[in-house]
Amino acid sequence: MPDHSVARSRDEKLNNMVDLYSTPLLRMCYVLLKDASLAEDALQDTFIKAYKSLGTFQPKDDTSEKSWLMKIAVNTCRDYRRSAWLRKVDRRYSVEEIIDSQNLSNEQESLLEDVLELPQKYREVLILHYYQDMDIEQICLIINERSATVYKRIQRARQMLRVQLERGDLDE
Repeated sequence: MPDHSVARSRDEKLNNMVDLYSTPLLRMCYVLLKDASLAEDALQDTFIKAYKSLGTFQPKDDTSEKSWLMKIAVNTCRDYRRSAWLRKVDRRYSVEEIIDSQNLSNEQESLLEDVLELPQKYREVLILHYYQDMDIEQICLIINERSATVYKRIQRARQMLRVQLERGDLDE
């Protein structure tokens, strides 16, 4: 006979995670996929994957729970970007479609547009570090890279943004 209290506990845990992390996860998916519909799909897939793995994951604190979910979301978005269909679709976007810019100044909005023009590996680390308030070690766990690599990517992304501000374009 199935234990309904375990299922109820998992459901409550998932509902709590949805309440706490839906907005930052959705924003991350928007930034990585540049498409509102795909981001919503990726968010749903993220929570489905998390629900299936809840029995094996035991967070030490809220930070590790958020990092765990971000890692699932980043990997889900990477899977979406690898799909043959997505590679053939033109994905034009605006900042307004990606992040609610109601609270951003013109300068912040312009900077965000520049960040979104960076190559994916640099955009990911900047978004995780500055927009999701994650430290280097948390980012390492999410993107499966060493701390030196993450640190160098953040440094390189900053340098690319400086060059962009001086010249008006982004080079890889």
